[in-house]
Amino acid sequence: MYSIKFDPQTIEHLGVKMYSTLPPVLAELISNAYDADADADAEKVSIEFQNDPKSIVITDDGNGMSYDELNNSYLVIGRDRRKNNDDVSPKKTRKVTGRKGLGKLAMFGIAQTLKIESVQNHLKNGFIIDYQSMINSPSGEYRPTDLFNENTQCSDDNGTKITLTGIQRSSNFNIDCIAKSLASRLNFFDKNDFEINLSLDSEITCINKEYKTNNLETEFKWELDDDIFSDIRSFVNDHTITGYLASTETPISGNKDLLGVALFARGKLVNNRSFYEIQTSSSHAYGYITGEIHINYIDDNDDYISTARDSLIWSNNDLKPLSDFLQRLIRAVASDWIIKRQKKVKDKVNEHMSISMDDWLDSLPSHDEKLANKILSNIIKSQGLPPQRAANLIEYVQGAFEFQSFKDFASDLSETDLDSAKVLELAREWEIVEAKELYRVCLGRIETIQKLEVYINSDVLEVGKDKSMHEFLKKFPWLLEPRANQFQDEARFSDLLKNHEAFKEDRLDEQDRRIDFLCTGFGDTLYVIEIKRSQHSISKKDIRQLEDYYDFVKANLGDSYKNVSGFIVGKKLANSNEAREQKERAEKSRLYVKEYNDLLVQAKRYHQDFIDRYDEFSKIKKDS
Repeated sequence: MYSIKFDPQTIEHLGVKMYSTLPPVLAELISNAYDADADADAEKVSIEFQNDPKSIVITDDGNGMSYDELNNSYLVIGRDRRKNNDDVSPKKTRKVTGRKGLGKLAMFGIAQTLKIESVQNHLKNGFIIDYQSMINSPSGEYRPTDLFNENTQCSDDNGTKITLTGIQRSSNFNIDCIAKSLASRLNFFDKNDFEINLSLDSEITCINKEYKTNNLETEFKWELDDDIFSDIRSFVNDHTITGYLASTETPISGNKDLLGVALFARGKLVNNRSFYEIQTSSSHAYGYITGEIHINYIDDNDDYISTARDSLIWSNNDLKPLSDFLQRLIRAVASDWIIKRQKKVKDKVNEHMSISMDDWLDSLPSHDEKLANKILSNIIKSQGLPPQRAANLIEYVQGAFEFQSFKDFASDLSETDLDSAKVLELAREWEIVEAKELYRVCLGRIETIQKLEVYINSDVLEVGKDKSMHEFLKKFPWLLEPRANQFQDEARFSDLLKNHEAFKEDRLDEQDRRIDFLCTGFGDTLYVIEIKRSQHSISKKDIRQLEDYYDFVKANLGDSYKNVSGFIVGKKLANSNEAREQKERAEKSRLYVKEYNDLLVQAKRYHQDFIDRYDEFSKIKKDS
C-alpha cells in the first residue's frame, strides 16, 4: 500500500506557494524525467494540454519506476539523492539537477489531483493523490489511491505518465509562451539526446537544441574564450564555467524574458536574467544583450541558491567573486558591441556605394570633408540606431552633399554635437530645402535630355570647337554611366592614344581620320570612349579599333586604376554577322557598343523620377 508522510505546512509553503505558476511546475516534472528519481534517462518528454476541461498529461520514455521505487523514493519528501552517492542517472550518467527532494510538490501549486502511472520491465504501478484529502489527513500520513494491483503485468514500454487535473486557471494554455518559458529555464540539450514536445489540439512545438539556438535571432555572439575576456579567463578556467553572450539587432524590449544574462547549474536555472547591479542606463548596449552562463560549481552548496531556484543568494559574501566576474564579463561585451556596431554600419554603407565611405570623404574638399566627417561620425557612433537605418541615413547625407544648399544648411549646426536625433531633424528640415533644389535639378536634366535628342537628330559633329558630341558627353557623363555625376578628366590617356604611331590620323584611312577619344575615370575604372557621329553605323573594324585602344591603355595603366572599360557610340551596329560577332567578343573585355537612341531611352528611364517630379512641380506651379 502506498504511503506518503508529510507536514501539512511543508506541502502548503513548498508546494502551493513556491510553485504557483505553470512554467516552474513543468520544469520540475521535466527534470524528474531527465535525471532525478528512478524514472530517469528519458530522451523525450511529451506534454499534452487540454483547455476544456483543463488538464495536463506529461509522458516520458525514461526507465520508469517500480512499486518499491514509487513508494520508497518518489513519495519520500525531502530525500536528497546526492547524500546517498546517487548523483548521476543510471544509464546516461546525467548529473542530478534536483537537490532538496521538494520538486514533487510542485504540481500541487497548480492542480488539485495528481495521477501517476509508471511502467518498468513490463510491470505497471500507479496511484492518485488528491491534494485536499492529503492536507486534511489528521495523522500526517496519507495513503494515495491505488490505480492497479501491485506490479500488474503489461506490454507497455518503460516510462511514466503523470496526469494533472483540477487545474484552477481562467486563461487558456498558450503553447508558444510555455515553450519559450521552458526553454529559458532548462538547458538539457547540449548532447541532442533530449527533447520536449508540447501539444494542444493540432499545434505541436518541439523544444530541443535547435529550438534553444533559434529562439532568438542574434546579431553578434561572444564565447568565453574570445580575446576580449582574457583578463577574466583564469576565473572561467578555475571554476569550469561555460556559456555565451549575444546581442540582437533591435532592442529586446518586446521580450523582457530574454534580456540579460541567465545563470544555470546542472542544466537548470539558478538565477533569472539580470545585469547584476550594472547601471544599464550608461549604454544602449544593455538593451540588446542576452546570454547564458553555466556555473555548475555553485550547485554544490545549499547556501548559494534560493529554494525557488530563480536567484542566487547574493548577500552571501562567498558569491562576491562571481558577482565581480559577471560584471566584468558583461561590461566587456557592452564595449565590444559598440565597436562591432560601428563596423557593421560602415560595412553596410560600403556595400551600396561605388566607392568606400572613407574614399568618398577623401574625395571632398577639405572644408566639406570636415563637415561630412562630423555628421557621419555621429551617425556611426549613435548606439540607438539600427545598422541598416544608420546606413540609410549616411547614404542620404552623401547624396545631399551634392547640393551646396544642404552643406550651407548643415554647416550652421556643425559646431554642436550632431547626435543621431539632430541629424534626423536636420534631414527632415532639409526635405523642404531639397524640394526647391530638386526642382532646379529637374529642369537641368530634362533640358540636357532634350538637347541630346536635338544633337542626335541634327547629326552633330563628334568633335568641334563649339558644339560637339565630345564636349556634350564630357559635360554630362551620366548619359553614358547613370551612376556618374562627374567624370575625372584623364586627358593624359587621350594624348597617349593620339600620339601613338598606330593611331595617328595621318596613318589612318581617310574615312577613319576623324577620331575622338574621351578617356575618363570613375571609381577604380578608366573608361576609353570613342565617339562617332550620330548617323554612323558601327562596323567590325570600328570595334576592332576600340579593342586596340583598350589593349594599349591597359598596358600603360600603371597604378592609377584597377580596371579598364570602354564604349563606342554611334547610330547603330552595322547589320552584319561579322559586326555582331565582334561585338559579343568585345563585351567579354567590358567593351560595349552604345547607340545614341539607346542613350536617350536610358537617360529617360533612369531619370523618370526627375521627369515625374518636374510634372508635379509644373502642376503645382500652374495651380498656384
